[in-house]
Amino acid sequence: MKKYLVSSALMAVACMVQANSIHWGGTLFAGGATASWTDPTSWADPNNGDTSGVPGAGDDVIIQRGVYGGPFDSVIMPVLSSSAAVNTMVIANNGDGSLLDSQLDMVAGADLTIAGNLTMAAFLNSTATLNLSGDAAFTSFGLIMGNGNSSTSVIHMSGTSSIDIVALVFGFGTGASRSIIMDGDAEFRTQGAVPGWENTLIIAAGAGDYILATDIGGGVTEYTVIPITATLMLQDSFATGGVATTDLNYNLAARQAGTAATKSFVIGSGGSSTLAADGNLHQASGEYIELDNLAIELADNSFSISMKAMTVNTNDDWMSMSVADTSGGVTASPMNFIVFGRTNGLVFSYWYGVSGATSGGSLQQWELEAKIPGFSMFAEHTYEFRAKALSDTTGYYSIYIDGVSIVANLPYEFADNTDRKLAWLNVGAASSVWDDLNVSIIPTPLYAFFDSFDTSDTNDVNADIASRQVDSIVESTYAGHLPPYSITNNTMKHAGGGPMWTASNLALPIVGQDFEFSFDVSVPDTSSSWTSIFLVSTNEIDRDVTPFGALILGGGQPGAFDLYYGFGGITREVFPISTNTMNMAFGAPYDKTAEHTVQFISTAGTGGTNAYDFVVDGITIVSGLQYAFSEDSTRQIRIVGTFADGADGAYYNNLKISNDVSAPQRDHVFFDDFNVSDYPHANWGYASRLTNGLVVAPYAAHPQNFSITNGMLHQFQGGILQQDVDLAPYIAGEDFELSFKVTQLDTDGSWSAIYMHDETPGDQRANSSLGCEIYSTGENVYDLHGGIINTPSGPAVTQTELDAAFGTFDRSQEHELRFISLAGAGGSNTYSFIVDGVTMESNIPYQFLGSTRKFGITGTMSNPAAGVYYDDLVLSLYVRPTYEAWASSKGLVAGVNDGREYDAENGGIGDGMVNLLEYAFGGDPLAVDAATYLPAYSGPVDVGGTNYMSYVYRRRSDAGIRGLVYDLQFKTDLVLSPDWTSTLGLAEAGIDDTTDPDFDRVTNSIPTVMDLSSTPGFEEWVWDEQLFLNLEVTEN
Repeated sequence: MKKYLVSSALMAVACMVQANSIHWGGTLFAGGATASWTDPTSWADPNNGDTSGVPGAGDDVIIQRGVYGGPFDSVIMPVLSSSAAVNTMVIANNGDGSLLDSQLDMVAGADLTIAGNLTMAAFLNSTATLNLSGDAAFTSFGLIMGNGNSSTSVIHMSGTSSIDIVALVFGFGTGASRSIIMDGDAEFRTQGAVPGWENTLIIAAGAGDYILATDIGGGVTEYTVIPITATLMLQDSFATGGVATTDLNYNLAARQAGTAATKSFVIGSGGSSTLAADGNLHQASGEYIELDNLAIELADNSFSISMKAMTVNTNDDWMSMSVADTSGGVTASPMNFIVFGRTNGLVFSYWYGVSGATSGGSLQQWELEAKIPGFSMFAEHTYEFRAKALSDTTGYYSIYIDGVSIVANLPYEFADNTDRKLAWLNVGAASSVWDDLNVSIIPTPLYAFFDSFDTSDTNDVNADIASRQVDSIVESTYAGHLPPYSITNNTMKHAGGGPMWTASNLALPIVGQDFEFSFDVSVPDTSSSWTSIFLVSTNEIDRDVTPFGALILGGGQPGAFDLYYGFGGITREVFPISTNTMNMAFGAPYDKTAEHTVQFISTAGTGGTNAYDFVVDGITIVSGLQYAFSEDSTRQIRIVGTFADGADGAYYNNLKISNDVSAPQRDHVFFDDFNVSDYPHANWGYASRLTNGLVVAPYAAHPQNFSITNGMLHQFQGGILQQDVDLAPYIAGEDFELSFKVTQLDTDGSWSAIYMHDETPGDQRANSSLGCEIYSTGENVYDLHGGIINTPSGPAVTQTELDAAFGTFDRSQEHELRFISLAGAGGSNTYSFIVDGVTMESNIPYQFLGSTRKFGITGTMSNPAAGVYYDDLVLSLYVRPTYEAWASSKGLVAGVNDGREYDAENGGIGDGMVNLLEYAFGGDPLAVDAATYLPAYSGPVDVGGTNYMSYVYRRRSDAGIRGLVYDLQFKTDLVLSPDWTSTLGLAEAGIDDTTDPDFDRVTNSIPTVMDLSSTPGFEEWVWDEQLFLNLEVTEN
């Protein structure tokens, strides 16, 4: 039953019509009277000889229990269960002695219409109560609450009951308490509502529930209950069955019946606290009471802990309640309040922050009275911690008193997840009284922060915050230069200069966490103006220094976004994204004026350095942008721009921070398969091509000089293709592999080069120490880079060498090239160069001098019909093959028979080849195969008049990567020669790598007679028909 009243005037006094004054008499004049509204004997008209009769539409009705001038007591109060209409009504107009509480109950079927005003609690110390249940409906012009000093006006609504009024007025009573308490599907509607009434004046009855205020048009605000389904975990009534005892665990099972598990109490000191016969806990002076650990039950859940309490302490004495991760230490707890026994000044303190290093705040008596009129700590109130958890140790909590939010969005961070103690401390000469403990699990909102901006059009950007941010763990108003910002069509319009920012600190779900910062945005403004949205810290407060966020450009600019990244302050960098780049990413024109969903997906790193992906409409535009703030205590969202007042501006919607995000699962650091449709630009469709790499970004420098052809990158003219996101955070100090497929079709002597470089000035290709030139003609097919950057030097891989390895090597065919880099100490590294699976060069030393890593492609091609084609350009971390992995794959058991010196065959008897040699030569450690895999000797053979003996052994083709070193050594006398001498590889005469792709057959030719005694460094190289050889295999 909904009734919508629209009026522009407030009737603050009784309607100016002639009306009878009908009083509720109850049993005062008729002993047989009942509580029914329709019982005429329960009503009296004092102006007509107290004649009885049910009030009607023209009557002014007064309902009160005690009548001034008595003592008189109506005993019973009226109950309405049908339709009724009156002119005006007063509940608790006056009273007598203690008979000051007056009440009207409206139950199912009740429908009361008041032409004028309902006035509640018009008398000193009076209490007026209006209860609506079932589908009861109440309509009046005005509702005036609390004209009497120190009076109490309360409306309880439940079921589907409803109230419709034109104006809600706070009376002039000093110290008056006023509240409308709603439950179930009740609805309260009024005109002229003041933002902030919800959850302060109008509150929800259920623990954890809250009131939603909605503008339903015509100037009417509707208040409804948003229920939070709570799971009762613990409830303690402290009822002892009339027994007074100092045993705080007396009758525990009965007191906590129906809850998940009983929790006992411990008195930390003293022992004088008692369970009173009246069912309350009386905490003695100076005593600390603690509840059993709740860590398992609370876990990572949001929760509500409430308890009724009052203090009888005075002066500076106090009582406290806290949730802590260690016993004792009230102010060390990040979830704690103290109530002082005072009637003015500072009466309430609270703590929050990091356990053991908390911050605090306080409230004065007048501040509490502003929220709860007539508040007195000497009266019983329900105190509640309502925590919204981000994890099992962190979150935000609010403190409620009697269902009213006193202080909100306090961050908490416990030291661990193993200890959660609910504790009470009383300091003072008198006791504190506690009752009705309730611990409940409540639903956790969906997001750390979320603003839907769903409310009626308004210039107040803070209107209806509670309803807009219902899905937020931490709510926040906005501060700053608010007039240029407004709410239009359920979006936030930015049309003017000046910054705006979130008032709440959002550091907890951001710092050290993986998170998503996202919003919907459109920029219909076609000027050269811009809007910017970004995160700030205490030190990086402005757009010019923040390392996280974006400048969003208007239609009059060629750019689309400028992304902020790097390190906060003067080293902050900007990554520009042009509109053309957006066109390339989407494969279609990008419309700035349309609404787009923008996401910053941030992955936490070590040492405060993080990385984010920038995503638009589900397409990753750039990824792997590194950033770091200089301090971690504060994070806020900030928006600023250059739009003129009243301009079309920009529109934001669905502003969100969420921790429901995981690091992207991608196989490579960088991956480009070039699999898009043909297009004369290297960036065409790049966002879809690069999705299997951690780093996604458009190519820079001259991408227009390259094209996509047949799913490959075609290089047919000069220019540079620059990969433009720093790769150092992923590969510096790490083993990695750079690989690609390449086809060289030119025959005119031109070359293409692919290379990795740092920020060292100069010609990046010429100075690069890792990469190669790929020649179209000539003996050198690949010129490898190496050495130290700026002075590079490296070997060439020739046509002759490649022909020897492959039979005939055709550079016009597609070949796979791999650079496998192994990190060394102090920034020195080595790499192996592999062609089509064959290691052509290994252990090439190289070193970068700078801190960044990027790669580029350039060349001297000039024939569009030929050129060079690249495909499957991949950069990955490289996992070195290890002895342990080999041993496991061969069936050796760790700690049993997998030792390098163990010879496992024949139950440990062996075959003469220990496990390390089996690994080095390719044998099976569990098979008797030494004769097959051990080195072979033959000779002597006459070659040109000199006799040579041959020594052949198997060497892994990736020996350098595995850290295996094969050293052929010699002695001339097994008895007299003290040490083996290395041949230094000088005896190597040939390598056959065609029979097994994983092993090379290394042939060593040693002359039977040698005398180098006169050659410095080779004095021991002297023998004559007697020589002993040994192959030493070591593992670095």
